[in-house]
Amino acid sequence: MMLSRRVFASLPCVRITLIVAALAGSSLLSGAVAARVPGPGLHTGEDICHDGQTRSYDIRIPSGIDLDDSIVPLVVDLHGFTANSTIQRQTSGFDELAESKGFIVVYPQGLFQNPDGPSWNGGPNCCGAASSGHVDDVGFIRAIIEELLATYTDNIDRSRIFATGASNGGALTEMLACKASDLITAFAPVAFPAVNNSADCSGSCPYYRPRPIIVFQAGNDEVIPFNGGPTVLGTPVMSADDTIAVWRQINRCPATSSFNAVPPSSSLEPAFCKRYENCDTRAMVERCTVRGGDIVVPGVSMTGHDLYNNLDNLPIAETAYAFMMGATAGEYLPAQRCAASADLTASEYEPDLSCQSAAESTVQPPAAPGALTVQ
Repeated sequence: MMLSRRVFASLPCVRITLIVAALAGSSLLSGAVAARVPGPGLHTGEDICHDGQTRSYDIRIPSGIDLDDSIVPLVVDLHGFTANSTIQRQTSGFDELAESKGFIVVYPQGLFQNPDGPSWNGGPNCCGAASSGHVDDVGFIRAIIEELLATYTDNIDRSRIFATGASNGGALTEMLACKASDLITAFAPVAFPAVNNSADCSGSCPYYRPRPIIVFQAGNDEVIPFNGGPTVLGTPVMSADDTIAVWRQINRCPATSSFNAVPPSSSLEPAFCKRYENCDTRAMVERCTVRGGDIVVPGVSMTGHDLYNNLDNLPIAETAYAFMMGATAGEYLPAQRCAASADLTASEYEPDLSCQSAAESTVQPPAAPGALTVQ
């Protein structure tokens, strides 16, 4: 006898968790789990129980991967406000890139369909019901990654777990850079700068680590203002310059960029990227500025907010992935978590991997200008 996903689907989330715990170690559960390991292809509506709720995600396993002999990166790709995992998969470019480059990509689904649509808790006032309801979306993303690491134990490269997302998904990506840097090793927020009062990572967690980050913004974005101020939803955000200053300071990077692809004469000139290398923490920072395309939905025009279809034809997914892969190559901070507090013990993690001491792994950055600790 084998338990199917449909059997579990009819049960409340908490009851499923209890049943799984009760069956742990049994041949019955082993068969159920083995049957649920998705092979190559697109798998939609994968369920996971988190914080007493049944949450979901889609996942793409590239067709060329051999689950018996492949170690590949994992990318978490987050949709924007009122969008969904399907829209993100169809627009970000990471789905096609996963096939061509051979990495796993997962598309989590935000909560709430009403009144505004799905959203993420990306910090104070951002965005929608997820923010006002204090949804633990950071914990949700962590839970997905932990589940995938358990499912694909021999396939996911723990030193190359990346997070990216657009708009509200970009806000959550910035939050993850503060609150999940022990698990995720590089970040690429798109079309969203740091939310005021939520960009300071000091004190976010006892095992915080600076990580490489590349930020994409549009100089003509009328939804998320390039020069800072309130968004169309009223959320105060930092300017593009202040956002990069925050991450440079957190990662202890020099004030001058060591790489500038196309020197601009203004923020509205064709795409350019500035990279800040030689950081004391070895976690480089980069900012790419483009002219965004427009998003038109019934009754609403979002000028300059579509960075995936930007007017400069900068391939966002390819650029982000190349940065994150390059920034995590060679000698780098240890990939796995280190024991850094009383409730985290080294035995929870891979015993054959060397791990820094808590003091070494906990890097307390200087306070970011105009920012407070994440709530």
